[in-house]
Amino acid sequence: MIRQPRLFAVAVPIAGGADPVLAEATAAVPVACSRGIVAALRQAGSSPRYTEFPGEGHGVWPLAFDDPGLFDWLFAQRRSPKAGEE
Repeated sequence: MIRQPRLFAVAVPIAGGADPVLAEATAAVPVACSRGIVAALRQAGSSPRYTEFPGEGHGVWPLAFDDPGLFDWLFAQRRSPKAGEE
């Protein structure tokens, strides 16, 4: 997403993080990395959906994909058009 920000409308990183400096271009690490990128995305005007599963480790995939609203939110997203693409 960071390298091709206009290619996808959304991603579902799980147990992930990124450099908050790159958030404007976008979206097993410490939870502080995830919190940092979410804060940077929000500051850049994005509205990420963020969920933490306290007490769970890196293998939270089943919990994340069992979230009843995840796929509704995921498929409701649209990528922003490039200039001149409207």
